[in-house]
Amino acid sequence: MLNGIRFLVPNRHELADLTGLPTDTVADVEAAAKALLRRGVETVIVTLGRDGVLRAGVDGARVIPAPIVQAVDTTGAGDTFVGGVAAEWCRTSDVDSAITFAQRAAAYSVTRRGAQASMPWLSDLD
Repeated sequence: MLNGIRFLVPNRHELADLTGLPTDTVADVEAAAKALLRRGVETVIVTLGRDGVLRAGVDGARVIPAPIVQAVDTTGAGDTFVGGVAAEWCRTSDVDSAITFAQRAAAYSVTRRGAQASMPWLSDLD
């Protein structure tokens, strides 16, 4: 069922559920992400909260650090991140730019309360 998926964006707990592998350390997350690559996923983007994002693909794996902010409420941060990846990917077709943009959007969202109410407008990220 995973074969041919272009982007799969789980958090570390969802990654553990998908693979049955531990995701306690970044090395564990990388190994679990690579297991999904072997099952046919093209790019795995694992959100790690304040620890950033692990991107794994045919060109290897790397962690992209998260912006440092004072979090108030993390409700909706994952949804904000996925929306940011999708929006920036459609605009640029560059996965690393999409991740960086999405991290900025999610970082903005955790500095405000609520889910939908905390999601930024594009002008908020200038």
